[in-house]
Amino acid sequence: MYLPYVRGKQFDLLALKEMASHLAANPDVLPVIEPVRLRGEALIRCIDALSVADVRTTVVVNPSVGELVGGGGHLTAIEFLERCKYRSHLRLGVLVRAGLDAAVILNAINRSSLASCPIDLIHHEFAGAGGVANLAAPSSLHLLHEKAVARRYRTPPLDGEMVKFEDRFPAQRTNLQYVGVPASMFTDDNIFYAEDGYAGWGDYATIGADYSDGGSSPRAVAIHLTYLNREDGAIWIRHFCSYSNEDTADTPGKFGEALAELVAFCDAADIHNPAVDAFRSYARSGAFPGLGMVKKLSIQNHIYVATEAMTKTLR
Repeated sequence: MYLPYVRGKQFDLLALKEMASHLAANPDVLPVIEPVRLRGEALIRCIDALSVADVRTTVVVNPSVGELVGGGGHLTAIEFLERCKYRSHLRLGVLVRAGLDAAVILNAINRSSLASCPIDLIHHEFAGAGGVANLAAPSSLHLLHEKAVARRYRTPPLDGEMVKFEDRFPAQRTNLQYVGVPASMFTDDNIFYAEDGYAGWGDYATIGADYSDGGSSPRAVAIHLTYLNREDGAIWIRHFCSYSNEDTADTPGKFGEALAELVAFCDAADIHNPAVDAFRSYARSGAFPGLGMVKKLSIQNHIYVATEAMTKTLR
């Protein structure tokens, strides 16, 4: 299985919502959403759309970033989920970090109408096996940041299935720093996860684990595109950048520069999926959809690529 992890921001949620039919046709792709907003309407609409399409979705109930951190944020997240009309495919996610009070989270879940939902655990740090074991069940998925926690949970193993989970995105501080960065391997987990003893693999797509809220006009526009390398079977990434980067003026023009490079590469490599074809459409029309839409298409492309990679691995 493949688990893409996104934060509950507008275009991240829209990326998943628009892919409901694709996700339904590929049930081994299980999205994970971490809520980050005090207003839950967009999150609820996304979850309902995925549930109606019979897509299993894990939603984190104790977020670590954004507006729901601390101060009973887990209660707000649970309240959002209770407002969803369709919950038959809903799973609850718990972020495991040092100092986690598993009893508080479990009590809040059990007092809600979500007590029957399966619980998945996202292990960022070792928090002691005792409390975590009380959350786990045979139906649980454990997303393990391998370098941090995996060995500690292997003996004895927790109830449930283990998923290899890492931040594979090569983040830079600014878009300008992507200029001239060559193509590189994003991950080969799609090839080796089973050999490594896992039931699946996951990542933070082309956004990365670092969280930021908003931003100013960039000096450079960078479009991050993953693709399946036909030579080694791994997923690779390229960063298509604007070149008139002297100042922050003319973001639409900068987008056009980066987009032309992306389309030329995809045409030469014969890469096609709905997200890449949407980029081609913007190139033909000359329209600038806004950077949020660019982010959405980058996420969607990555999920299409991961789905293809997983399918080829299974074959």
